[in-house]
Amino acid sequence: IKNKLENKEIETKDALEAIANDSTRGNIVMDDTDKNGYTKKDGLDIGLYLVVETEVPENVVDSTNPFFASLPMTTADGNGWNYNPIVYPKNETGNPTLEKDVRESEDSTGKTDAFTDYATGSVGDLMEYEIESKLPRITSSATYLTQYTFVDKIFGLDYYKDYAMTIDFYENADRTGNKITWNKNDNKFEVNYSENDKVMTITMTEAGLNEINPAYSEYTMVITYGANIVDEAVLGETGNPNTVTLTWERTSENYIDTLNANAKVYTFGLDLTKKLSDISESSELFKEVEFMLQNTTDGVYVVANAREDGVYDVTGFTSSKDEATVFIPNNEGKLFIEGIEDDTYTLTEINTAKDYVLLKDTIKVDINFDGTNATATVNDNATTMSKDGQSVNAFAVLSVVNHKDFDLPSTGDDGFIYLAIGAAAMSATAIVVLAIVKKKSKAE
Repeated sequence: IKNKLENKEIETKDALEAIANDSTRGNIVMDDTDKNGYTKKDGLDIGLYLVVETEVPENVVDSTNPFFASLPMTTADGNGWNYNPIVYPKNETGNPTLEKDVRESEDSTGKTDAFTDYATGSVGDLMEYEIESKLPRITSSATYLTQYTFVDKIFGLDYYKDYAMTIDFYENADRTGNKITWNKNDNKFEVNYSENDKVMTITMTEAGLNEINPAYSEYTMVITYGANIVDEAVLGETGNPNTVTLTWERTSENYIDTLNANAKVYTFGLDLTKKLSDISESSELFKEVEFMLQNTTDGVYVVANAREDGVYDVTGFTSSKDEATVFIPNNEGKLFIEGIEDDTYTLTEINTAKDYVLLKDTIKVDINFDGTNATATVNDNATTMSKDGQSVNAFAVLSVVNHKDFDLPSTGDDGFIYLAIGAAAMSATAIVVLAIVKKKSKAE
């Protein structure tokens, strides 16, 4: 063996491990180390031994280099022989990394370039996820990966199965250098769904693992997939978590470990109370009121389905005003629009109850979220936000008031004209102007 090494006929750890695993050579297999990392072998013959580490735990990034041990060895002072030498080979330990990020995917609904650990979106939006994992160091068959599996659980969204999922391997952590891309049809990974399609499992196949070992040692692995926000999404600051668990295993089958990472998607709503100035109880007149909602940040109109009286679930957006949803309050004047992101919106009243003045001005609503706290303003004034179940700050709250419209009477014999002007703004009170005009006589 020594001659082969000196002649560079054996250059790799794998070659030395092959020698160590060759049963025809009469190799000696030592017991696994105990919890203190200790193992021993008694009754060995005098000679030169090649010591090769053949199994390591999952958190070891590099197996110990093979080394020679002589029996006996000289004592520390060089004056005697040590027939029971103790050696201290060391492993470098470490784990793969795992991160999860998300962004809004479509240009038409406000695509964001950067992936972060949270994003906001509206129901129907396609959200794009990234799972990033730096692979451990793979130096020899003792450190080969025999399992590398991601289990992804999603809430408030549905996996977009037609998304062109890819796995990219980058030579460097900053995603520079050599890059290799796997697609679904490469048969190097499998994707399966379970638990009513709310769990996605991405498994490296044998062909994939054979390619990873050892060529992609310490490469950065990036999995990209898509999911759509659905109407079951939780509104407000609780958010909709998307948790991924990485399970990996080394050549030693006795050691399995996991990592977890999470990215959240947040969505919000409007809680509108419609009021008619002289009505304080339930009334069918509220059903004559109609609103339209535009996302002015993205320049699109909101499209929604009526789930129940006065409650709407957003389903998407349209650039056509004619295709926009007309929102109608219930008999109590309540209107809920659920499933919008943190953007600027314009609420326009397009019809109101008979004998009431239509709002002249649109209403501006801003929803803001910083990753932790959600706030809202109405016409640039701070407003409260209401809950969605246990999730706080879910709905931007606003109130809209229509005032009575007065008919103009004809000129009476008393010579007076009464001119009544109803308020046109939601918060203004009615203004009544009384004009006195002197009637001309026939002689004049």
